Amino acid sequence: MTLIVLEVVMAAKVFWWAFFLAVTAPCLQAQQDVPNEQLGDAKRTPRLSTAADKDEPLPAGAIARLGTTRYRPTSGAKAILFLADGRTLLIATPDGRIEYWNAESGRLLRDRRLSNERFHEAVITPDGRFVAGRGFYLDPERDGLLLWAALYDAQSGRDLQRWRLNKSRQVDEQPLALSADGSTIAFDDKTDVEMVNVFDTAAESDGLSLQQDGRRIQSLALSPDGDTLAIGSPGMLTLWKWREQRQPRSVPIVGRNATDPPSIQALSFMRDGSRLAVRKGSDLSLFDPASGEETGRLDGVGWGPFSEDGQWLAAPSGPNRGSAVALWNAKTGKLLQRLETPFEGVQYLAFSKDNRLLAGVHDYGPEMCVWNLQTGERLGSDLAGHWTPPGDLRFLPGDERLVSSGDDSRIYLWDIAGSAAERLLEHAPEPNDRRRWIRALDVSPDGKYLASSGFDNTVRLWDARTGRAIYRFPGHGRLGGHRALRFTLDSKRFASWGDDMRVNLFEVATGKALVEYELAPSGVKIPTDDSQTSLGDQVNLRSGGFSPDASRLIVCLEAVHVFDAMTGRELLKFDRDERIIRDIFISRDNQYLLMLGSGIGNEKRLADGTIRHETVYSAELRTLADGELIAKMDREDGGSASAAFSPDGRTAAINVGSENARVVVVTIPEMTPIMRIDHLKRSPPALAFSNSGKLLAVSNRDTSIVVYDLVKLTGEKSAQP
Repeated sequence: MTLIVLEVVMAAKVFWWAFFLAVTAPCLQAQQDVPNEQLGDAKRTPRLSTAADKDEPLPAGAIARLGTTRYRPTSGAKAILFLADGRTLLIATPDGRIEYWNAESGRLLRDRRLSNERFHEAVITPDGRFVAGRGFYLDPERDGLLLWAALYDAQSGRDLQRWRLNKSRQVDEQPLALSADGSTIAFDDKTDVEMVNVFDTAAESDGLSLQQDGRRIQSLALSPDGDTLAIGSPGMLTLWKWREQRQPRSVPIVGRNATDPPSIQALSFMRDGSRLAVRKGSDLSLFDPASGEETGRLDGVGWGPFSEDGQWLAAPSGPNRGSAVALWNAKTGKLLQRLETPFEGVQYLAFSKDNRLLAGVHDYGPEMCVWNLQTGERLGSDLAGHWTPPGDLRFLPGDERLVSSGDDSRIYLWDIAGSAAERLLEHAPEPNDRRRWIRALDVSPDGKYLASSGFDNTVRLWDARTGRAIYRFPGHGRLGGHRALRFTLDSKRFASWGDDMRVNLFEVATGKALVEYELAPSGVKIPTDDSQTSLGDQVNLRSGGFSPDASRLIVCLEAVHVFDAMTGRELLKFDRDERIIRDIFISRDNQYLLMLGSGIGNEKRLADGTIRHETVYSAELRTLADGELIAKMDREDGGSASAAFSPDGRTAAINVGSENARVVVVTIPEMTPIMRIDHLKRSPPALAFSNSGKLLAVSNRDTSIVVYDLVKLTGEKSAQP
């Protein structure tokens, strides 16, 4: 199920990268023709705070936490709400939790598990008592997705009611609505025809259904008392007094183009039920639900909530619809404030009950903002740390400093002893640039240089001592999801690879490209057309990376291919099994290859008789010389997102599990567990051993990095995976 969600998210990213490439293709070609560019000092110095959450207790065996945990939800949100006290913020997360945050301090107060399955959509009642969720899981027997809707008690986490929905692959096209008093729930249940089901949550009856012949249901909303159901379809608003079983009333909706009916993308009743907000295309209109008449309109406004008194409207704004938030007068349409965000992608917004605070959160990342609307300032605006989970960690020579990078375009150099950020580098041209994601990072063995590769179609070389950007090289496109970098052992050169299946070898001193070639995996036809999809997607690229000495490049397609990184000559090809390879890691002596993957889903009957749908995940150890399988570790409680070999190659750290995430240190080559790190909320995206092998850095989904002393952990009991 975790893999399904990741693939859905990656598919959405690929779509938007494809659109962006179509618009900017001429510019990309021009950049490729420019020689490697030597850069001076950065034009602007990012504001850097060295503040850390020192009052947060460290986990057992940890010696430092790098970065803040404040304002960092662990897995994004599907719904957000302020409680009546004006300070407590509720977030329903995609992984089936409800989190309680102090909006002023940005600290997590508590969280509660509602479901073991993923939420695709969620709604919280204004009093915070009930949560309605809609989600899906993989059904291996039916080879598809099974959909469900459920109602939960937010305080106890108890599952109150559950409905199984019809099978559909259009998971994102099945809306959900919950009345403000929690008395009524409605959802679309796709069959051969469009069908809306509405239920009285306190009754045992089967509820009522309304068939929408020939109309695609795009959005739903329930009046605060649950008596009126609003249904949005292209060019049509339907209002149904379902409790009175009246005949539904249809209200035609006209867009800017009279010949093209507008999409009704979202619906929302005001708290007093007197108005219905309708998002149609790029405009927002207000309707009187009693008469069906339009009473007002705001042009060019995104979708967002109304304030408690109905005077204000907050909506994502900016060039990328989410790089900022705009505050409007809901009656006059006048722009009142523009609030900047440190990240791109605000999806869910909420006003406090006294209209003093506004909170915004990302839909799938650990990114949250809270603004004081009286001053326009963002609370916690200068907190040090990443805004996305660090995807790469590297220790500099010695055990005192660590470098990290993430998809927020940021590269941090950390002082481990002081638990503080020494320096911040920004890879992307602008902080809210959609091309900001950094997908590869490396440190030269002498500790003098850093290299980064991102989706801005550049590779950059940095001075690790000063943070100065030295060179900007052509990158590997703006699409896909795979990048790799590695310095040679003498620190004089570094190799770069990405989804375009090209390899470049650069000289550090001069910035010259010494080697350039395109990989030619045996048995694989490399497309030559100008498709707007990533070349890696076209050849079913799963993962890839360089050996620690940059002598080998391993690429996982339908088979695993091992190349001489300096020449591109294929040295070895071996088949993988049916499992999907998520990532690969190579021991420093080039002897072993660790492959993380997943397998075919299955059903497991629990002690209480319920069925859990699971996927078997694996970690395989193979020899790099011939691909022979040496050892394997399988489990059914979630996948591995990261691993790392110790410097001496005698052990490896592997993250295990999803719901009960932990890091297990195993012996090599036996893969016998010898110690473990428990109580991780989510699978860590990156692990790194220090050069002495005594420390292990673990990046967390809340964007912090925790450094563990493995010597302290050695005395613990032998671990079980």
